[in-house]
Amino acid sequence: VSTQSTWDLYHMNANTATGEVAFSAMSKNFLWAKRPLMGRIPALAHTIPISFIYGSHTWMDTACGRSLAADLGKRATFLTIPNSSHHVYADNPQAFNEALCKECCTHAEYTPDFVTL
Repeated sequence: VSTQSTWDLYHMNANTATGEVAFSAMSKNFLWAKRPLMGRIPALAHTIPISFIYGSHTWMDTACGRSLAADLGKRATFLTIPNSSHHVYADNPQAFNEALCKECCTHAEYTPDFVTL
């Protein structure tokens, strides 16, 4: 990653999320996914683990993720990253990385040279 890319990414996320907040407020009751995952995720092979990761202050409705995680049982987890909004990886990178590593380790088989999910 170049220095310019790092600088750009930082400045896109460092300021108050006015555009994201406005987008959320304007689209709250009339914006839907073109091809929602809710009906397609249960059709995935039952050997595929699924993690739903949301920020604690996200503008997205977490009800679908919670519902899917509950319906999918042991193969699914629902995680909330504290002190973060929609871009959890940027808002709280340490907590996000810890959660992601924990999820990957839960479903991984290790060898000395690589991890297989």
